Amino acid sequence: MFIQIMTATGVRGFIVVNALSVPPALLYLVIAVSIPLFGAISAFGAASVLGVPFMLALLDRDQIITAASLSLIAALGDFMPPTALAAIFAAKVVGIEKYSTILKKLIIPALIIVVYAILFILFSKQIRALY
Repeated sequence: MFIQIMTATGVRGFIVVNALSVPPALLYLVIAVSIPLFGAISAFGAASVLGVPFMLALLDRDQIITAASLSLIAALGDFMPPTALAAIFAAKVVGIEKYSTILKKLIIPALIIVVYAILFILFSKQIRALY
């Protein structure tokens, strides 16, 4: 319903226009920050609201590798507070009361995932040429 309200009020279009108007040098930083943060609200929302505009902005790259990389970044939204569903479930599985300890241990791996995903986007044409 949240996504439908965003679409009906024009907020989704506003986000699309702003995502496409970001300077190319900042596009990757915006991708690395905005998709996981929006994923804290809804991972599906991050993929449908932000993923499509970023794919349009990156049409000069290999689309399959770029879409997979954006999906990898969107998956980090499940670890972002306030919902942090994956961290909450992981804390319950290992028997830890506070899920913040899980989040602290995930900072470095999350940054590595974002860096890998951005590198895959940047070098998607070269990677595609290997196959």
